[in-house]
Amino acid sequence: MTRSPLLVHCHMPKTAGSALNRRVFLPRFDQSRVWLAYGVKIERRRTLEVEEGPARPAFIAGHIPFGFADPLEREVVHVSILRDPVDRVVSFLNYVAVADRHGARRKFEEDMQALALKDPSRFAEMILSQDHVRIRQSNTMVRLASGMPRLGKRKPGYWRLGVAMKRLHQPDYLVGLQDRFDEFAAFLADYCDERGIGRRARATATDDDADKRFDKVIRLGDLSAKTLEMIRGMNSLDMRFFETADLLWDRREIAA
Repeated sequence: MTRSPLLVHCHMPKTAGSALNRRVFLPRFDQSRVWLAYGVKIERRRTLEVEEGPARPAFIAGHIPFGFADPLEREVVHVSILRDPVDRVVSFLNYVAVADRHGARRKFEEDMQALALKDPSRFAEMILSQDHVRIRQSNTMVRLASGMPRLGKRKPGYWRLGVAMKRLHQPDYLVGLQDRFDEFAAFLADYCDERGIGRRARATATDDDADKRFDKVIRLGDLSAKTLEMIRGMNSLDMRFFETADLLWDRREIAA
């Protein structure tokens, strides 16, 4: 019997990846064979240590780069959801606004949540002006898809975009879009059934969707043109990456 491939979810932050885990992946596997590889220490690394996680993992998910499981020398299928880069950063800003003790707010003495409500553009610019935040929130999707750790001082160059673009066309990298979450979830369930990955589809948490359940303090329309342009500039590589993925999905829809 052919061994089924290891499923690795390269979870792009703020792209409904947790909902995808709950709806599609976690019901398919015994807990003993799942590794949820989240945390700052892991996010700083390109690959895992062979001794880490379950002895025979069937599913690994985290804010981890493409190729994270290469040291296991297994056949791997990678999965990611992409999101419009501006929407992704706005989602991050909402998370910071409602998280009272978030590290990005500790440097400021004023009431940052009140500022987010009153002047969202100023709040966004203050948060994103911090070096460690700007680096972490810049071109995150290209970082992970190209195999680069999400944290660190290095910024991805255009060659990283080239690597990420190339992987979009590989059959073992399944990439969907957050605004088509339900379609992508159904596609993945069928794919796993066909490849014999985990248990066949069964009742899942269908109420898990692409929307986070915390208050939306900041909305896209609240931000000034200057702030939006700043966010786009920070994520110019991600913009190109997302637009290509969007086009490829449209072509697949037409072919289907």
